Amino acid sequence: MIGIALAAVFALAAMTASSAFAASEWLFEGATFTGELPVDWEGTLELINHQGGIVGDVIVDCSGLFEGTVSGGAGGAATITDAMDLSVPQMIAGTLDATDPNKTPISCEGLRICEGLVEVWGDNLNLELGSIWALKLDLEGMEATDYLVDFPTNSGYDMKCKTVIGTQENLCEGLVSELLTNEVGGVLAEFLGEDGFTCTMGVGLIIGGSLMAHTGGGTISVSG
Repeated sequence: MIGIALAAVFALAAMTASSAFAASEWLFEGATFTGELPVDWEGTLELINHQGGIVGDVIVDCSGLFEGTVSGGAGGAATITDAMDLSVPQMIAGTLDATDPNKTPISCEGLRICEGLVEVWGDNLNLELGSIWALKLDLEGMEATDYLVDFPTNSGYDMKCKTVIGTQENLCEGLVSELLTNEVGGVLAEFLGEDGFTCTMGVGLIIGGSLMAHTGGGTISVSG
């Protein structure tokens, strides 16, 4: 009977954990909502590329803004639809897609290996062409405050910069995740540099974060 009781307790715990994962969702002003809300993700990211050998790490600092949406309801769906350069207000960055007439990059700063301004484009990210990043919210662990937002495998960036040995071009893409924390004014989303993803040269990492906020005022938060 004790064994049966313990089995029932464990089954209940498993069901509770499962329901907690399934119930991860975005909130607006602390309450559930239906439909989609427009959000901006604004912040600074450090792009690191481990190339090894005598080259070492390429380090680039980027400040920018992602435009997107969050969807109400369990599952925590979200999108990033465009990237913008903060140094040129309202300038939507293009891509290196052959069908995209807009090739405008985000202007970043080379901190190591790359010299001066570095050009960066979002990969597979252009709302006009129908290319967006579909994100999904989930719990990192059993704690109700540990959340991740997962990026799709086709998300990433193209980078072009000048080095002492000439121009270097590199494409990095793959699944990465951000740790989410509820803050005053929105949700802080941080890349922790733990997800290595595939690049034309070397392995890519991202460090840094952004604050996700509702574009029309009011506070977005995350809950399990």
